[in-house]
Amino acid sequence: GADLVVENVTVKFGGITAVNNASVTARGGQITGLIGPNGAGKTTFFNLISGLFPPTAGAILFDGKDVTAMPAHKRVALGMARTFQIMRPFMRMSVADNVVVGAYVRASTDDEARRLANEAITKVGLSALADRMAGQLTSKELRLMELARALAGQPRLLLLDETLAGLGQT
Repeated sequence: GADLVVENVTVKFGGITAVNNASVTARGGQITGLIGPNGAGKTTFFNLISGLFPPTAGAILFDGKDVTAMPAHKRVALGMARTFQIMRPFMRMSVADNVVVGAYVRASTDDEARRLANEAITKVGLSALADRMAGQLTSKELRLMELARALAGQPRLLLLDETLAGLGQT
């Protein structure tokens, strides 16, 4: 695993402060939870960590490297992956093809991407649905597919943004 250190990050959108002086340390091999009410800035915080936009102030370090100004695709190449609160699957593509997209972060060939995707699909329990179109999946299956897509890139840091949102108790 990799260590993540977020130091005193703030992000402002115009006059609105969405995240104010937030810090967290997440150690490799551990699960760290971020808990707060709706509108508290959890997704914005994840967007900062994953590089979708830079903080107004503060620093983000990944394995001791300052990634504060680094764009998202370079953070992905370092081993960061995430899921999103609002899923955006390719609905007219199969589960396998959706997951292969995530595997290309690590894979250097099509065969390797398929192998990594198949491993991730198996890991989340969707092997029986690998050939099904994403548009035919339930919310739970879509969430699992998104998790498989993130895992297929073999991340060292995995950010899960409300992975269980919209799912029933079972």
